Amino acid sequence: MTGLEHYLDTEEREQRQVRRGTFLRLLRYIGSQKALLALGMVAILVGSAAYLIQPWLFGHAIDHAIRPGNSGLLRTLVLLFLATLCVRVVMLIGQAYLFEVLGQRVMQQLRLALFTHMQGLPVQTFDRNPVGRLVTRITNDISALSEMFSAGFISIIDSLLRIVGTVAFLFVLNWRFALVATGAFPVLVFLSIHFTRLLRISYREARSKLSALNAFLAENILGMRVVHLFNRQRLHFERFSQVNQWYS
Repeated sequence: MTGLEHYLDTEEREQRQVRRGTFLRLLRYIGSQKALLALGMVAILVGSAAYLIQPWLFGHAIDHAIRPGNSGLLRTLVLLFLATLCVRVVMLIGQAYLFEVLGQRVMQQLRLALFTHMQGLPVQTFDRNPVGRLVTRITNDISALSEMFSAGFISIIDSLLRIVGTVAFLFVLNWRFALVATGAFPVLVFLSIHFTRLLRISYREARSKLSALNAFLAENILGMRVVHLFNRQRLHFERFSQVNQWYS
């Protein structure tokens, strides 16, 4: 369709050649920001601890303050709960800020490294690859990684700490109930792995189509003088409408 399959096929061939070592190379850039990473991890740990203490405060208030009618202890526990809530909010703001700064700094390094790498490529590379695809590498793909640092990484670590902490509390309180509650974990892990694979395939396809769309758009904009010269505006608009519909 409109010659776009050529771009997409090339994208998919390149994606199959991506090695697992790519993530390890990415970790080297993260390691260059050790201070921000350490502060962000501390914020996540403290925030998760404050979150996990809150259910214990509720239970302690019911068992030792509300039932016996101990209003003094109840006021103390309420103040402690408000304190943990404030700590949780502050840590959420802090970790969001720290990892946003971390992501931006890492992405800045990646853009510089990628642009330097492109400058060292042979001229034939730029003949085979449309400009739109190369621009997508430096802009859209890097921005996607930035979102992973600023939001995805925090969510993963915070969720893991919550799960581990909740399971630990359950086993401390009642190990039999904990075994029943965690019995569904293997099923959830299997479903998560299965849907993650499906999402990875869909995401790669979407990124490939976006790159091909940018390539198509860049080539038409660069050749707009020729389009006007031969009065082919309507034809190119129809082709772009098809490409845009294909991507959406």
